[in-house]
This record gives sequence, C-alpha cells and structure tokens, in this order.
Amino acid sequence: MEEQVSRPRTSEDCEQEQIGLPKLLKDWKDKIQKKDLPIIRIVSEEEEMFVKLGLEMEDSTHDMLVKWGKEIATDDDYIQIAIHAGLQDNLKQLDGE
Repeated sequence: MEEQVSRPRTSEDCEQEQIGLPKLLKDWKDKIQKKDLPIIRIVSEEEEMFVKLGLEMEDSTHDMLVKWGKEIATDDDYIQIAIHAGLQDNLKQLDGE
C-alpha cells in the first residue's frame, strides 16, 4: 500500500470545497498572471488581531526604530509587506473602476 503524501492546497481545492478565495484575491491573482509574474499559491492562512498605532516621535527615535526593525525583519516579513501593499493597490484600482 502506497503512502499518500499531501500536497499544498490550491485555489481550485478551495473552490471545490465551497470555501473559495475572496474576490479580491482572485482579481489580484488574475492581474498578476496577466503580467506574467511567478505564481504564488496560498497554502495556509492565519487570522491575526492587531492594532495599528498612530505614533508621534522625534526624528531620531523614528530612525532608531526603523534601524531596529530592519535588523530583526525576516524575508517573510518583507513578503507579507509586499502582499499587503499589492492588495491595497488592487483595492484602490477596483475603487477607481
């Protein structure tokens, strides 16, 4: 008997399971494919609660926090920032249509 190895879930799997991806992600996926960029598969998701703080500080404090943030940021952090920015950009374009 062969051992079955699970594969990452695809958007097609989600659609078949009636979960589906939000329309925004589908639109963004279509847009990316039109530009011939590499395929990015969403294989999992986690919901996170966070609060975005509006902060006021001295320029030197700002520079120090930016430096510290860059020292501890991971490649995954940069990927999440890029995905977030892409989704926001797509929302702005959809609002303009």
